[in-house]
Formats: sequence, structure tokens, C-alpha cells
Amino acid sequence: MTLISKVKFWEHRLFYIFCWGFCIWRFCLVNVSAEANQNTKVFSTISNTNQNTKVFSTISNTNQNTKVFNTNQNTKVFNTNQSSTVLGRIIMVPSNAAVQISNWLQPKLVKSVIEQYAPYIYAYFHPAVWPSIHARARLAKVPIIMYHDILPQKLVSWDVTPAELEQHFQEIKASGATPISIYLLVMHLRTGIPLPKKPVVLTFDDGYAGHYEYVYPLLKKYNFPAMFGIYIKGVGNNVGRRHVSWEQVKEMASNPLVTISCHTLTHPLDLRRLSDEQLQIEIMQSKSILESYLHIPIRYFTYPVGKFDERVANWVKKSGYELAFTMDDTSDKFAGVSNNLLAVERIGQSGLKNALAQAWGGAELQSNKKP
Repeated sequence: MTLISKVKFWEHRLFYIFCWGFCIWRFCLVNVSAEANQNTKVFSTISNTNQNTKVFSTISNTNQNTKVFNTNQNTKVFNTNQSSTVLGRIIMVPSNAAVQISNWLQPKLVKSVIEQYAPYIYAYFHPAVWPSIHARARLAKVPIIMYHDILPQKLVSWDVTPAELEQHFQEIKASGATPISIYLLVMHLRTGIPLPKKPVVLTFDDGYAGHYEYVYPLLKKYNFPAMFGIYIKGVGNNVGRRHVSWEQVKEMASNPLVTISCHTLTHPLDLRRLSDEQLQIEIMQSKSILESYLHIPIRYFTYPVGKFDERVANWVKKSGYELAFTMDDTSDKFAGVSNNLLAVERIGQSGLKNALAQAWGGAELQSNKKP
């Protein structure tokens, strides 16, 4: 079982690891002299029938450094000693619970917890140099599935009906795969920290009306995160294929399940043919427009039709994007084999079943090995 399988998102896990690890190391009973009864810790609850006052006290052999905090209804007393660190920061809990916590947080257990999570913390703070992909991430197989329009009646072969999309979601669920956010994908690619056993990333290009009408409700129903690539001139444009409105984009963007990527200003079919002045508008200014409308940072870019070269990628880099998505019509590639974070590969929706069969989030980081 991977670390991330114990919690919903890696960002939560890493936040708690850091906070709790620091607190345990700083405030738990780690002084060996305490085990030799040089300082006896006693947690007591003193009931006062008039004030309902609860007092927690730590009694040591010396009476130095006693801190008392008084409130109108509750008085909390903490007695500490410079020679030991006391779990006296537990406030307003039953005394027997405090004793249980005191017994649980023993030095051996603290050491075990630190050893277990240290490789993950180390990896988090030692990412590959951007925009490189970490060597461990290259060993994993993370499929990024690409969708376009969702319509009741298909217009072209790569369109998907709402019924087919829900069937895809059911296949994902039945396979035991875990859809992950773009944030977790970036963290994995940069640090090599493993993802769930069978990760999958869902992306939807071009901001079609069906994304709001059909995809968005299904994401909420199945609790699946996904990314939507929006190009500015398409928003509210219903000539030909229908597109989402700004109100709909704002609503989706406000949901934690949704990530918005920039898909240029006008969706040119080949960015490589544009001048630098045009690339600045399509890549850089479109980012600013999206951010001004949605009031959120736009960190990801999607190349129209997947076409780019080094010059185009440099404009993506110059514009401040953290990651850019491409595609290859001739072959299906997992994210880890991408050249770098400015050219992350995706797989067309028709390859979902095969991708799920091979998906793998990477090996656990072992405490007995160098991270």
C-alpha cells in the first residue's frame, strides 16, 4: 500500500507529516531521564463544582519554570522542567486520554515514525531540477487520458457520448484505479514520490459545453478530479460546436476537483508557424486573461493539437507555466517517458482500457535505502 492511499491527497499527507513530525520531535517525551523516573509526569483533571474548572498539571521533582494561564471559566496549569520536554500542551482532554497519549508517544515509536516518513520528506524537498523529470518517476506508468467533446450524438470518431463517459468512469472505478489531480502529478514527476497503485489523470480539451453539462456532474458524482483546457476565444462561442460560458468556467474552477489549464487565446492549429509576437499573445497574454477572469493562478498549459517546438516551449517557460501537455496521435505514452515537464505526454480516450491495465504509481520509498 502506498503512502498516498492512506489519505485523499498527497498535499494533505505532506502537510501533516511536516507538522506532526515537528511537534512530536519537539514536544514529546524524548528525554531518557524521564524513563528513569527523574521527572514524573502526572496528568490530572481537577473538577470544580462552582466553576467547572479543568486543570492539567505536570508535576516534576522541581518546581521551576511553572506556567499558569487563567481564564474566566477554565484554568489551565502547565508545569514544565528544563531537563525534559513535557507533553503538557494537551488542553481540555480527560486525564486518562492524556496518559494514553503520553504512553503512546514513546521515543522508539517517534523514531519509527520519523524513519518511515523521512524518505518522503527528503524526496519532497529534493526535487529534480525543473523542468526535468525525476528518475524514479520515469519508472512509473501514469496514464494521462485526453478527451475532447462530449455529445449525445457524435460528430467525429473521437467524440464521446455521456453514456460512454460514465462507462469509462465505471471502468476506472472497477479497475481499482485512482484519478489524481494535476498538482499530485507534478509533485510525482518532480520528486519521484509514488502515487496510488493505479493512478490515472483525466483531461478535457477545448472547453466544450458538454464539459459543463455532462463531465462536471459526473466528476462530482464519482469524486474524480480532472483538468479542463480553456482557450479564451472559445468561451461563450456557440458558432459550430457549443462552448462553456465564463460563468460556467468560474463555477467549475471554484470546485477543488477541477483544474483549469490555458489552451491559448484562439486555438491555432500549429503554434510553430506563429511569430514571437503572436506566441506572446497566444501563450502569455491568454494566461493573464484567464487569471483576471477566474482570479486564480493558471499554472498549466495545453498545446493545441499537441504541436510545439523548442521556441514554443521557451515561450511557455517564459510565461511562468509549471507544466505543459502535448499529445501524439501515433503512439500512447505514459507521463514518465516525456522529455520534460514542458512536453508531458497524454493518451487518447480510446486507449483507456489498455492504459488502466498497465498503470502503476511507482515503488514505495524505503527507509533503509538512500532516498
